[in-house]
Amino acid sequence: MSSVAATLPSRPLDVRAPGWGALAALACAAASALALWLALPPADLGWIAFVALVPLLLACRGLGARAGFALGGAFGALSSLAIYHWLREVPAIGAPQMALLAAYVSLYPALWCAALPLLRRGRLP
Repeated sequence: MSSVAATLPSRPLDVRAPGWGALAALACAAASALALWLALPPADLGWIAFVALVPLLLACRGLGARAGFALGGAFGALSSLAIYHWLREVPAIGAPQMALLAAYVSLYPALWCAALPLLRRGRLP
């Protein structure tokens, strides 16, 4: 057995384990949103994009479609607000427009996270 395989945990991280809960899942979604924002300018740490969604995927593991939809929606709203922060400089765009944009953009990761349990079970074509 290689030394790398020997150091890996035998069981994957489970955010539903005792001591985690919904707050930890939201923290994982926020960490993914932060990592995604860091991959883009002005931070421009593009290499982070390769691992940005890992905390979100770990948080979605074992969740149902509804909980996955909610978690993906939270990730989508946080990441879109961070990524599109520059739109606040446009005079015609205020808080209501930013909230509407975040709600719309968050539907895509929400649907993706809701589909993950269905894809794992093989219920989608």
